[in-house]
Amino acid sequence: MTKENLNQFIEYIKYNEGLSQNTQKTYTNNINQYQKYLTENNITITKENINTTLQNFITYLTKTRHLKTTTINNYSITIIKYLKFLGYNINKYKPKKPTRTEILEKQIHYFTEPEIQELKTTIYQSENKQKERTILLIEFMNQTGLRIHELLNITLEEYQEAETVHDLKVLNIVGKGNKRRIIAIKPNLQQIINNYLKTRKKESRYIFNTNKSEQMNVRTAQRLIKNTGIKTDIRLNTDTYTKRAHAHAFRHSFAIRAINKLSINKVQKLLGHSSISTTQIYTNINKQEMIEAYMAL
Repeated sequence: MTKENLNQFIEYIKYNEGLSQNTQKTYTNNINQYQKYLTENNITITKENINTTLQNFITYLTKTRHLKTTTINNYSITIIKYLKFLGYNINKYKPKKPTRTEILEKQIHYFTEPEIQELKTTIYQSENKQKERTILLIEFMNQTGLRIHELLNITLEEYQEAETVHDLKVLNIVGKGNKRRIIAIKPNLQQIINNYLKTRKKESRYIFNTNKSEQMNVRTAQRLIKNTGIKTDIRLNTDTYTKRAHAHAFRHSFAIRAINKLSINKVQKLLGHSSISTTQIYTNINKQEMIEAYMAL
């Protein structure tokens, strides 16, 4: 396999498969990594060892480099195409199935405490005239694990008349399926609420309102959160906040912190889950990410 072989292959897939420039770069990188593996292990591929060598490379990606299943499959597909282009007879490849943890990781978007601080920094630095409202929206969900519609339904009267226990305001929330549960509002969150109430221009029976309506709707709340994610990515020159910037991500953040410190039964009650199996998905988050979330508590 030579550099000329690789260039010819890239030209071939460029015109025959219409692959984008980014995909071409990915193919080139994958093949170069395979070539590096062969060189470092003094392997010369032949018709006799081609399939065994490929399988050993896949094992190397799995056990030594600990790559995700989707990444390994991408490597495999690229290299198989390349080897077939060179005229080798390759056994039929069966893509690896993602592990349950990988599936769950893909489904669960959340923020660590430092990342939430970055979101808040973006809000504070913005020209938004209602910064306190967006800050409160994020902090309320992050500290209580409330669903967005549960949060938006809280009235000012419910908050003001809530029982106080050890400096915590205790509210009864009507959740999914009209099930009631208790949430506790810590003093620092109470302060954020009070600051917001002092600055809002229009009175309302609900904590969250807008200039046009007495009660903020879910769509407006989601838009505020999404815009914060977009602006944070621009400010930090990243691409990781926008895709996670939705209301439920803060509920996930709360759940992941809680699962590290409380029994799963208590977390189930805090989140208002009907089934404990729903709560158990948080126990399958990547170990390193769990450690980072714990350290952020």
